[in-house]
Amino acid sequence: MGKKELNLQVANWYALRTRPKSERMVGKRLEMESVVHYIPCAGIKRRWSDRVKKLDTPLLENIVLVNCRRLRLRYLCSIKGVLGVVKKGELPLVISPESIEALRVMEGVADGSFLVGEGVIDSVMGLKWDKRGSEVVKVDEDHYYLFIPELDVTICTENK
Repeated sequence: MGKKELNLQVANWYALRTRPKSERMVGKRLEMESVVHYIPCAGIKRRWSDRVKKLDTPLLENIVLVNCRRLRLRYLCSIKGVLGVVKKGELPLVISPESIEALRVMEGVADGSFLVGEGVIDSVMGLKWDKRGSEVVKVDEDHYYLFIPELDVTICTENK
């Protein structure tokens, strides 16, 4: 067996791109297929004229993380609601276990609102910072940030 064949047999974390607002639906379908998946969510307070409600909102829009062998990705792309696999060049992008664990930590501290994207720390808080891979950093009592190097995404929370 060659090196390439061995890599196809190892289970890794991959990111599936979904239709807008379809993360939970895709998650249910993956569950029916017995696929280990993860949708990082945080409680966000939404205000209406007559009430305030806390909603579980995905930290990564249109992304569901799956733990499977690379050979199974083609089949997972046929699931309704999945648009494809997030790739780096020609190959599927592998998400490190450290990034998965950091997302789990971020879920625990994100309780308010959050922003996702490039340069959100600069735009929200006007801070200069070094991107740290897969580490939740507490800026002050109300602000945490996490940079996910594989996806080149920063998540910033504002707890209120």
